[in-house]
Amino acid sequence: MRNLEAELATLEVRLEDALAERDLARAARRSAEEEIRRLRQELALSKVDLTAVRGRLNERETYVKNLHGSAGWKALQAVRGLFGRRW
Repeated sequence: MRNLEAELATLEVRLEDALAERDLARAARRSAEEEIRRLRQELALSKVDLTAVRGRLNERETYVKNLHGSAGWKALQAVRGLFGRRW
């Protein structure tokens, strides 16, 4: 009888340990899921920022291309060339 009681006590302790480990694992999983959610939001915002920066870069490249193609720019560079300076 005592042997059965000792086994039952051991099993109860093991069960409590298993339940505690399960609870810790669930908490870790919730934390990881929240972190994944946060990182996905941050990634989405970064993609929006990247798109905006690319748009501004394209606008500036177009501006510089148009500026360098203008008659005024070419005339200025010709005058600078007379003085030994080139852009």
